[in-house]
Amino acid sequence: MIQARLSRIPGLGFRKQCDDAGDSATFFHLLLPTAEAALALHKDLAAQGIGTMYWFNNMYHYIKQWDHVKDLRMPYRMVAHELGLPQDLKTLKFPKSDAVLSRLVSFNIRVTWTETELEGLIAKVETAVKRVMGSVPV
Repeated sequence: MIQARLSRIPGLGFRKQCDDAGDSATFFHLLLPTAEAALALHKDLAAQGIGTMYWFNNMYHYIKQWDHVKDLRMPYRMVAHELGLPQDLKTLKFPKSDAVLSRLVSFNIRVTWTETELEGLIAKVETAVKRVMGSVPV
């Protein structure tokens, strides 16, 4: 229902399902045209009380902010402490991953939503996406 409705918005993309029949559908993923639009959508939805994830700036889910790993500052010893790292994580770049993750916004899917709640969520997300994509250069 969510994708059917939001897919009408030009320029908005979605995660490719690896297995439509077996996907757990715990998150819904939106791919905005730009990083600026994605961050603006994340903030817009948060202001409306809709929790979203902007993985690009999430220190637990993307290497960009893994300073504790890059600097080997863990509360425990790792193999890398003994043998060193195979590459310098401080200078390692991931431009293709950055290009995708910087445009990705996700939100949880609840199996307990009523049709009314789901319709309300879709309406809010649809309005926010249209607002953000209209105000941010594509």
